[in-house]
Amino acid sequence: MNIGLYGHSMAAWQRQEPWSYITKIQDLYNANIVNFGVAQGSEERILFELKKTKKLDLAIIFHSSPDFMFAPSQPRDFCTVDKDNLLEKIPSGKVKDWFKLNGYVNVPDVYCDWWAAIPNAASFELLKQFGITPEMEEENIAAMDNLRDTTAFKEWSNNNNEMIKELIKQKVPSQQEVKYWLDLFDVLELNKKYLYHHDLQMNRYYGALIQIDQYLTAKNIPAVHCLGKPFWYPSWFKFSSGVTDSEIYKLQHEFTGHYASANESENNMNLKGNQIAFDSIVPLINQALEKVK
Repeated sequence: MNIGLYGHSMAAWQRQEPWSYITKIQDLYNANIVNFGVAQGSEERILFELKKTKKLDLAIIFHSSPDFMFAPSQPRDFCTVDKDNLLEKIPSGKVKDWFKLNGYVNVPDVYCDWWAAIPNAASFELLKQFGITPEMEEENIAAMDNLRDTTAFKEWSNNNNEMIKELIKQKVPSQQEVKYWLDLFDVLELNKKYLYHHDLQMNRYYGALIQIDQYLTAKNIPAVHCLGKPFWYPSWFKFSSGVTDSEIYKLQHEFTGHYASANESENNMNLKGNQIAFDSIVPLINQALEKVK
């Protein structure tokens, strides 16, 4: 059996860790894993990879958030959230509540103001590459407390993109990598300025979602659709292919107690979380296989 996994980091299997639920599925079904996911895989990347996979007997798809932009030349996709869009998605303007909804239950009050001031996708993603984010670990929180009082951080909060470029030059070790990151930053900035619109982003997301479903239905490919937040999907859309689940994705969030850092587990779930994912997905696989008989 050829099994393909698609989507965000819950579908990651680059390290083929022995405790991964994917390894367990491979062993149970004596399967070939013919595709696996990437960090922040966009819905368009899922469609792109799905259509490239030949001789597919089963698809397990972790559907992406609408916030991610397909970057075909990169090994991962980038977030499109900026200050305006973030506030648009939170009518109440309560940024802390948004992060709670998305699993970040311990975000300190001190971060709320500057999270609301995220200047653009490129800045946010590039800063994450350098570890400048309010992660839950105490040492990073302490580092952020020191950083937010600096002139550089205040400039970043005020959309000073030149400061971001200076950070790149300081933090990235080689000149070749510096050029790569600066070029990427410029591309994302220009895309954000001239080609991005929230409604267009949602249209592209819905279009990819519908095509994924229609492709699987037309090819009669069994599928397990692991869904995210209910508000990601339009009320007028229903899957015609496979079976769906809305609980498994939660295992990757801190409030479940099964979250692990990428260094500990590439799919961001600990051993118990991976076991629960395996126990949950196997019945869905069997249902999906039975459905196409």
